[in-house]
Amino acid sequence: MTVASHRFTANANVLDSAAFLPPSCRSHEDSVRIDATTGRVLGYLRPGDGPVFDRFGGSAGTTVDPLCVNVTPGLDTLITTDEGEVLGMPLYAVVSGSAADPAQSHTAATMHYPMLGQHIGYVTAGKNREGLWVAGVLTDPTLTDEQRAAIAATTVRADFRRNDGEYQLVALYVVLDAVLLPGLVRRHVLTKGDLLRMLTTGRYADDPDDTMILLVNRGEPVPVSSVERARYLPTSTSTGELHRSVPAQRDHSETIPPGSMGALVIEPVS
Repeated sequence: MTVASHRFTANANVLDSAAFLPPSCRSHEDSVRIDATTGRVLGYLRPGDGPVFDRFGGSAGTTVDPLCVNVTPGLDTLITTDEGEVLGMPLYAVVSGSAADPAQSHTAATMHYPMLGQHIGYVTAGKNREGLWVAGVLTDPTLTDEQRAAIAATTVRADFRRNDGEYQLVALYVVLDAVLLPGLVRRHVLTKGDLLRMLTTGRYADDPDDTMILLVNRGEPVPVSSVERARYLPTSTSTGELHRSVPAQRDHSETIPPGSMGALVIEPVS
């Protein structure tokens, strides 16, 4: 499929066109899976691979048959292959618990994944009598063996939203534990270096030294009273587990929780 022009062009090397061909057949156990060795993405979406929407604001949820989803609006990226250009979309990796909320609008969900997700590959999608298929390949050269193994152990999820009277495909993604995507977690937090630059050379450099630092919690400003060193184990981009005191081993070295990050805990005035 050759396309003359579109909104975005994939900034990637020329890819094998065969990676974007639909699967030949399916079974009741089919899902969109990723091969850890080759990076190939291939399979059919199941209703459970999409979002579960609240029904009338209650607790009961409903799923949407992927065959009812229009994939065309989501294919907004030109992917260069050895046999021409294919219309597709990025494949994202997101931290557990950080996918777009089913209550978000089509517009909000469309903006959510490029801002939140880590772009790990390219895929295309289409529908045939077997169902809604997805095909593509991982292209991120920085993925570690551990990340590739975790990606292969999960399935590709879909996000589609109601828009213009129909459900439209918004994004395709895989979900990984936060410890496997530390760069994604750090993208959404203020680091010590960020704060130092703001206070010494940035926008707040001219503020007087006695300027108070306030912690705003649910809209309520609270003065900060102290700072403590700790370890932080993220479980999503906005939540995690705090390890304030790390027990020492016999050699007096610290036992650091795997996947945790160094952090400074700001304590509010009680």
